Amino acid sequence: MSKKNGTLMFALIKITMFSIFITSSIFYFILFKSEVTNQTKLLHSRITQISQKLSSDLGYSLWNYVDNEITKNITQELKLEYVGGIILYNSKGEIVKGFYKDNDNIIINLSETSKELKKFKFSERRKIFYNNKFIGELEIYASDRQLKKTINNYLLFLIVIALSEVVFSTLIIILLFKNSILKQLNNIKDGISELNKGNYDNKIPKQRYNEFDVISNHINIMAQTIQKREKEISNIKNYLSNILESMPSVLISIDENYKITQWNKTAQEVFSANKENVLGRKIWKIIPQFNSYKNKIFNVMQTKEEEIIYKKNLFEEVDRLYNIIFYPLIANGVRGIVIRCDDVSELEKKQLQLEQAQKLETIGTLAGGLAHDFNNILNGIFGPISIMKTLISMGKEITGDQLNKYLGLMDSSANRAKDIVKQILMLSHKYKIRNMPVNLNETISSIQKIATSSFDKIVDLDIEFFPEKAMIKGDPTQIEQVFLNLTINAYHAMTIMKEEDERGGTLYLTITKFKVDNSFCNKHINAKKGYFWKVSIEDSGVGMDKETIKKIFDPFFTTKEKGVGTGLGLAMAYNIIFQHKGFIDVYSEKGKGTTFNVYLPQYSDVIEERETQIDIVAKKSSASILFVDDEETNRTIANDILTPLGYKLTFCSNGEEALEVYNSGKKFDLILLDIVMPKLSGDKVFWEINKKNKDQKVIIMSGLRISKELNKIFEETKASFMSKPFTFQSLIASIQEKLEEN
Repeated sequence: MSKKNGTLMFALIKITMFSIFITSSIFYFILFKSEVTNQTKLLHSRITQISQKLSSDLGYSLWNYVDNEITKNITQELKLEYVGGIILYNSKGEIVKGFYKDNDNIIINLSETSKELKKFKFSERRKIFYNNKFIGELEIYASDRQLKKTINNYLLFLIVIALSEVVFSTLIIILLFKNSILKQLNNIKDGISELNKGNYDNKIPKQRYNEFDVISNHINIMAQTIQKREKEISNIKNYLSNILESMPSVLISIDENYKITQWNKTAQEVFSANKENVLGRKIWKIIPQFNSYKNKIFNVMQTKEEEIIYKKNLFEEVDRLYNIIFYPLIANGVRGIVIRCDDVSELEKKQLQLEQAQKLETIGTLAGGLAHDFNNILNGIFGPISIMKTLISMGKEITGDQLNKYLGLMDSSANRAKDIVKQILMLSHKYKIRNMPVNLNETISSIQKIATSSFDKIVDLDIEFFPEKAMIKGDPTQIEQVFLNLTINAYHAMTIMKEEDERGGTLYLTITKFKVDNSFCNKHINAKKGYFWKVSIEDSGVGMDKETIKKIFDPFFTTKEKGVGTGLGLAMAYNIIFQHKGFIDVYSEKGKGTTFNVYLPQYSDVIEERETQIDIVAKKSSASILFVDDEETNRTIANDILTPLGYKLTFCSNGEEALEVYNSGKKFDLILLDIVMPKLSGDKVFWEINKKNKDQKVIIMSGLRISKELNKIFEETKASFMSKPFTFQSLIASIQEKLEEN
């Protein structure tokens, strides 16, 4: 049979089935309409019969008005399924008796025509006579409930018959064309089966019927498309595989059972194992060195947060350092980890060279002060020697007291020289990186000794040590190098970078406990939640603008004059602190000064003992606060912290807006006021508020605590200070302390 004939046959099948459907529909519709008409006529006939009978029965009762008899006759008829309501009128048209049935077939009495009667299909009204005299009327309402029930049953019967007819017709047609259709369906099924096996070159032959031929053609086209896409995917997989294989990093992926699923060429070279021999085996069996990192791998799998391990020697017999990174991996619902190992041995050598260069730069910076100090030390040695020589040449006797005095001076000077030399040697010698407990109090004390010996006396050093041990874990020499570099930078900002008549001031070094919370992390992208030691180096030097701050950690960037600095110091400091899992925060104002806040994680043993002491209990309060800060982030963080505690907050983004709100007459229990703002600075806003109300409680917020404006405020008023950046703990503590202040 040709393709054209196949199409014609299907068309005939469609026409035949459609004709059967239309003919059956018309036939059954006529039957249904006829049944509805017959049932309706039957209902009319029954209501007529009842009205005739009841009007006759009620004549005597209505004439003599026998109430019980009337009610009995009416309710008796209401019990019939097709009677919905009956009303009895007197000769004046007034209702004598009335009853109707609700949806539950309960007979209900009515005194006047009810809207409930409208639900009945039709009614018949008949006059009542007694002794040939008109005495009233009877109205009977027909209920179509039984009619509907009968019609619905008949309709259901017709539907069943119609469906049976359609099924029967369909079966006949299927039987007629079964062989032809099944054969073509089998052809299509076989073609799909070959496609499922990956045999994309197999083609389904042309089919007899056009509809099946269209399906076959589409399947053939789909097979070609899949074949093309598979080649593209294969090329992409090869491309990605070549990238992974050519990468200098070791790349290993493991599944949630810690079995290796990917192993690149570098991994094969480093660990001397072929891919074929490692895939599907547990990582610990292939790389036993990773046994010591089991906890970290398990944490990455659970928390889905990456872990980084810096500068680890994986092989005892080979001196090579690796940075190891564990990345969480979730692909198609399968969990796992990607392990990347980077050989940083050469980078470490260059790093050490840069650090050594920075140390030499630091020593060069200190050389002038050290030379001055050594001259004073030598004077303490040569002076007593020259005095004793002179006394001996003059033939005078040197008493025991004099000798003890001169020897004491010489011994003291020699010890001072020994301490300075010790500091220089520790700073300049090459060393192997260590990871050990470090007390930051001792580190800053060492910085104090160097600075006292080498800095010009026009700069005062104000150091606030922590009253207990401030322990971190890291390399003591590197950590000291960072703080020495930052201290020297602060010293330069207050001396050589200023005009000569403006040089000098106070350089503050402070060690405090600090808890980094969510609000702090939202503003500082490098921060991580946890307990830290915060070391602040604050100067009143030249300061920096925002554009300069963005560049200060770039290698070889410097704001100092040519020949004074190489620009390596801050880049090295940033890298060292980052490797110690810390971060640096900078706050500066042009012409006013700079604060470097260095955050280093507390040593874990110390955290377990001390962490509860850092927390503060946040109390509920309904105090009203005016919060003035041009930084939207700070306003958002303050709102998120204080609103849940019940504080009533009003926010302003500049000084002019703050004064406008305050002058409107609104009262505030406390004002938090930023110093550096557009339009009107915070110190000017403060003095305007102070003129109106000297008792107004104010907390000044700033990254700098030493400036002429701030010093004047704190000397002459009761305003308090809160250092930026603030955390949940520091903000709550400052507010609660100020509100409770008498």
